[in-house]
Amino acid sequence: MSERLVSDLTAWRTLALQDAFAKCPETAYIAVLHAFVLSCFYGYSRESCLQTSINSVHFSNAPAGLRHCAPGQAIAERIDEWRGRLPKSDKEVWDWLLELGDEDRASLLAHCASLGVNAQAEIVRGYDGRVSAHGIARRLAHSHVLARAVGLDVVGAGWRPTADGYLSSVPKLRILADVAEARGENFAGMIDHLKKGDMAREAERLLEDAGWLPEPMRTPELESAAIPAPEATAPANDEADGELPAFLAEEGGEDAGDPEAIGAE
Repeated sequence: MSERLVSDLTAWRTLALQDAFAKCPETAYIAVLHAFVLSCFYGYSRESCLQTSINSVHFSNAPAGLRHCAPGQAIAERIDEWRGRLPKSDKEVWDWLLELGDEDRASLLAHCASLGVNAQAEIVRGYDGRVSAHGIARRLAHSHVLARAVGLDVVGAGWRPTADGYLSSVPKLRILADVAEARGENFAGMIDHLKKGDMAREAERLLEDAGWLPEPMRTPELESAAIPAPEATAPANDEADGELPAFLAEEGGEDAGDPEAIGAE
């Protein structure tokens, strides 16, 4: 048979398979999990006809030591645990998944899917064919939905406002405002006379157990439902419109136009 005829016949067969597949949710679950596992653990495997996969997140401009934080270590340990259980050959994964228990399947699916979660506010210098300001805004908006669904606790996960990781990268006025918000104006007044380096170190000590987070790390609370006025047609907030959150929309970077930042060092 000619290549064209084979192509035509298998196109028809593909539609029949898609229709049958849609009627077998249990098999569909295994097939999606199979495709996820192949993409997460077997590189460029071609052992699935399902055109779906997990695009594991690779952070742009990742801070030093990011993978050594508590969540990063937990993820690495989980990867090692599953890699130790999975078959050596990608050709054996399908049968292995059929034998796997329901609870383990669900855990493996959650692990694979988690590697595709991206809540990073990447730096956007203009549309590059991959990411745009609007795309980042929508990504962050859904990250808040997901965070509320899983009960994300960034403080509980181990993040603290350290001098090296945060405070040394913001101007003195921001440090004082953060301390005032977390502990009160009197605590901010205790360090307002210090130079930048000393202020950052003292602020780290004051904020250590305050349970405080900078705005980009917070999950906004849901606004209470309200009946919109008849003439109101605008979205309730910037995120709903796809606009950047306030902390991303500041022009010129974090220190631009801030006289305190000029002498912060």
